[in-house]
Amino acid sequence: QTYDLLFYVIKSSAQPLLGLPDCLRMGLLTLNKEVHQLNTSSQHEFKDRILTKYADLFKDEVGRLPVTYSMKIDPTIPPVVRPARRIPVAMQDKVKKELQRMTDLGVITPISEPSDHTKTPPSNENG
Repeated sequence: QTYDLLFYVIKSSAQPLLGLPDCLRMGLLTLNKEVHQLNTSSQHEFKDRILTKYADLFKDEVGRLPVTYSMKIDPTIPPVVRPARRIPVAMQDKVKKELQRMTDLGVITPISEPSDHTKTPPSNENG
């Protein structure tokens, strides 16, 4: 049996690929459209086994690494400023509580002044 297929010739050592529509048309693949269902009780049992086996990793506290991490930022890429996302009124109390919890844990630190990366550089050399 013969098939007309569209191919692109490129300089590469990669393996040639066939797209899904062509593979289906040639019978190389079959699409199984059946819906399968997982047993939720087995999911809960699996989760419980993992949580029990690795209980020391799933504590209700924030883990800390014994190193200091320093981010390296490419100075040739200009910063991008985006407006803050608005929090729906119904979620504001929950968000405030979570921010306070993260502050208490030392995960985040509140700031009260803009950082250097938010300042706009002069637009010309005389500036």
